[in-house]
Amino acid sequence: MQGTESLGFPKGAPRGGYTPVSVTSPPKHKRRYLTGLLLILVLGGIGFQVWNALFRYRAYGVISGRLVKISSPVTGTLQHLYVQDGDQIIQGQLLATIESAELRHKYESLKEDLAIESANMTASLARLKLDFTFRLDNSHGTMVALAETLASLAAEESRLVEYESNFRRREKLLARQTVSEEEYIQHRMLYEGQKAKVARLQESLDLLRSRTDELQKLGDNDKVLRLWKDQLMPCQTRIEGLQKQIQRHRDMLAACQILAPVNGVIATRHCFSGEACNPSSPLFTLLEENSLTVVLYVPQQSITEYSPGQQLSVVVSPNWNSVFCTVDHPGKSFMAPPDSIKRFYHAGQHLLPVYCRIDEKQGLKLSYGATAKAPYF
Repeated sequence: MQGTESLGFPKGAPRGGYTPVSVTSPPKHKRRYLTGLLLILVLGGIGFQVWNALFRYRAYGVISGRLVKISSPVTGTLQHLYVQDGDQIIQGQLLATIESAELRHKYESLKEDLAIESANMTASLARLKLDFTFRLDNSHGTMVALAETLASLAAEESRLVEYESNFRRREKLLARQTVSEEEYIQHRMLYEGQKAKVARLQESLDLLRSRTDELQKLGDNDKVLRLWKDQLMPCQTRIEGLQKQIQRHRDMLAACQILAPVNGVIATRHCFSGEACNPSSPLFTLLEENSLTVVLYVPQQSITEYSPGQQLSVVVSPNWNSVFCTVDHPGKSFMAPPDSIKRFYHAGQHLLPVYCRIDEKQGLKLSYGATAKAPYF
């Protein structure tokens, strides 16, 4: 029967004139060439990795620098933070403020003690005045005025110290633009007015002393003055001691404003607002400006290859930029390499660090702790 099919396929040529093309495998010599090429590429890649890891660079190192740790001068609470990690700062810039309730309480307590001592001195002076009026006539009233002026001058001078401290602190804050100009002018006027008041009291005191010198020639007036001085001296001594303590605590409160000691970059911020802080724990770690150096760790047999003043070109990660530097000086003792480059050396190998200055004119931004490699060529 014509047109019979065997296993579902026609025996004759398919319709449409299509002739199937048989697929033949490539010749054996081409397969050998392809296999050889792949083997060469694999061996070349392995060889490059070995050469790049072991023979391309003669020394490895890290980017180091001067880290400045900034701590709180007192125990307290971190009230405000004005910088973040990576911020560029300048010397004297306000970084944070600390609130110390204990220090503030002690300061207010000393001010109350000063007010009490001033009142005691005024009371003692009143008793002396009462006693003096019974023993001296009106011509000797100058001595009473002198004692009153001495007491008033002591009280006003203590107030002048406080006004001056407040004014100087506002003056510094105004330079950093952290206080309003109106507040600065107000404290300046208070300080200048108190200063003028003390000056007038001093002039009155000088005049009264000149008159007292004349009265001392009259009989036992010198004994009266010595008696007054002996009786008022303890109060005067306590007042002066309290004034010194108040000034010291005022300076400590001013130190609660943390300022940048040098120019640089905030590398790490260790605390957040509201956390407790103390002098033993750092608040910030600051990387000082222009302090970055390249520290290469060199085996003992290669020390002679690095002499002070020698120019080097090192490759620094992560961008693998070429950085030019100058050998400064070798280290004083051998040490183990940092963990970031330990894989490039034998286990337990001790190396001598070589410190190199970075040419600042290159204008490259390098990262602290980045890996540096010194090639042979």
